[in-house]
Amino acid sequence: MSMVLSKSYSQIFCERLKELRKQSNLTQLDFAAIFNVSKGTVSTWETGTRMPPIDTLLAICKYFNCGLDYLFGLDAVEKYPTTFSGYDDSVDLATAVDVLLRRAPGVNWKLTLIQTDK
Repeated sequence: MSMVLSKSYSQIFCERLKELRKQSNLTQLDFAAIFNVSKGTVSTWETGTRMPPIDTLLAICKYFNCGLDYLFGLDAVEKYPTTFSGYDDSVDLATAVDVLLRRAPGVNWKLTLIQTDK
């Protein structure tokens, strides 16, 4: 059984890259400056003429807080979770960290603990 895709992964990448750039109110020139490339290079990425090298792809993911799976259409979830919510106070810290890590593998997390009074 073969899977038929309406769009190629590279087409989805082009669309999502452009969408993320525009959602961040970045021009192609702004985006190019962030990733140390030319405006023309950004244009080739957004039109599908060329693909960024893997190190740049990873930097793009880090900048937009998304994964390669999202950029290439393998996952519909755009952003990784940045907070832990939806659980009651009985959940211990180890469980909370474990859940966060499973939600976004490969993401570098910064854990901040805040004590609150009830």
